[in-house]
Amino acid sequence: MAGHNYDVPHPPGDLMDRIKERLVEHQQEKRRRRRQLAAVIGVVLLFAIPASAYNIAKEYRGFASGVRIAIENAEGIEIGQTLRYKNWSLTIDTAVWEDNDLAVTYSVRGTAFRLGALQVVDENGKEINRGYAVSGHALNEAVSRGTIDFQDLDLTSVQGERVWLRILSLIKNETPPMVAASIPLEISPAMPRGEWVEVKKKLEVEKGTYLLRNIYLGRDDIRLEFDFIPRDKYREFYTSDLDSRFLPMVRLRAGGKSYAYGGGSMSLKDGVVHRTVHFDDFPVEDISSLQIDVIDSVVLVDWKVPIPIQAKEAEERALTHEIPLPEGKLLLTGMRLGTRSTAIDFTFKPAHGFEGITSIMFDAYLKGNGKYYHYHGFQHDFGRPGLSGTITFDPVRYDNLEELEFILGKIEYTYTTDAGVTVSPAHVPQTIEALGNTFVIDQMEYREGRTLLHVTFDRENRWFFNASFDIRVPGATSLKVRSETEMGPVEWRDEEDLKAGWQRLRERLKDYPWG
Repeated sequence: MAGHNYDVPHPPGDLMDRIKERLVEHQQEKRRRRRQLAAVIGVVLLFAIPASAYNIAKEYRGFASGVRIAIENAEGIEIGQTLRYKNWSLTIDTAVWEDNDLAVTYSVRGTAFRLGALQVVDENGKEINRGYAVSGHALNEAVSRGTIDFQDLDLTSVQGERVWLRILSLIKNETPPMVAASIPLEISPAMPRGEWVEVKKKLEVEKGTYLLRNIYLGRDDIRLEFDFIPRDKYREFYTSDLDSRFLPMVRLRAGGKSYAYGGGSMSLKDGVVHRTVHFDDFPVEDISSLQIDVIDSVVLVDWKVPIPIQAKEAEERALTHEIPLPEGKLLLTGMRLGTRSTAIDFTFKPAHGFEGITSIMFDAYLKGNGKYYHYHGFQHDFGRPGLSGTITFDPVRYDNLEELEFILGKIEYTYTTDAGVTVSPAHVPQTIEALGNTFVIDQMEYREGRTLLHVTFDRENRWFFNASFDIRVPGATSLKVRSETEMGPVEWRDEEDLKAGWQRLRERLKDYPWG
């Protein structure tokens, strides 16, 4: 059976005082930011406290690695292969399989580098992973350990009984990063604005040559067009499959400030990388010269470590548990018991009047045989916010388990409404009513080519934490929106109910290992 509680989690001691202090800090930081005005077409409401405050609660929860538990339960494969670069070494210790997911534990000696790009490949070098996550911690000043988690490997192309962990690169731990090459460039008033100007500059770095061909001076941005010609021994790294991650980074320096590029395009032809990079918010009219730097923090190593494939299928069980909530029903629909995790699938059905809820996130606790199974993570279906997904915990030893208790904690809803208005200077102020709350557009102005709008919330009735706005401009082919929020002190509409909820969950979790 599944127990349930849908209050907000409350660890022991002075947590409420610490959260209130963090909320005050959160508001002070908001007020220090420059006011940015916004426009409205749709309103999205988030029922939550700020993450900066909630992190206080999270730190009490602890984290026990399901991979470590699987290894303790003799579910892992010992690898024990050490790789070295200069005075730095990486040891691949153990591999743990669960369905088509692969976790690899590692240890590092030395501090000069950290792991860069990683892959899992088949015997032909084809990448078969769809992304990965890396976590780690230091044992002392010289030694650290961690886990690389590859999920949903595509094993259909694998012919043999092993795959390969491919470590393509390492990242130098340099602060600040070393400049590999640099050239000055004069910006004269005679240089045309709004069109490309040929410059023809060359920068040599260890991996190859940068040929700077053209520069574009906009009103408040600069664009560079260049070719990168890799040296022969590195040419295999610069393909369409490996994209731009191994390109040395280009930055600009002017007026005592550094500017990193914010976007651009790239193509590859005959082994030469052709690239355009954009530097936005650059004070073009205020400078007469700039410095173009190339920073190369990536070391290409291309190590491969064989990993035997081990069939470790999770046991699947159907669930039909329903948790009633004021806003709808949370349905627990399935559970998978694996070597390194326990996954519980859920779907949320909004109640009448709450059909505008488009996403849900929540905290949960899992308990069985007097033991709590520590939380791993929360994931929506298809990787996008929605009403269904999976929440994961440490592996449950189901061979001697009769009952699990699922305890629901803090819940966040995202509610989308189509309430909106058409805004013009002649019709300000304007009011939008949404979900019992009032949004007032009280300022609109044009400044330096930008349209600025200011929106205020009805604080007396604000039972949500935050709101964001969808902005549409008729006839616009592209639109850049930047939003900043300024908020007064948070006032809970039902503060006594909130405190009571915290206390109920604290009593329910009185034996939880917060430390």
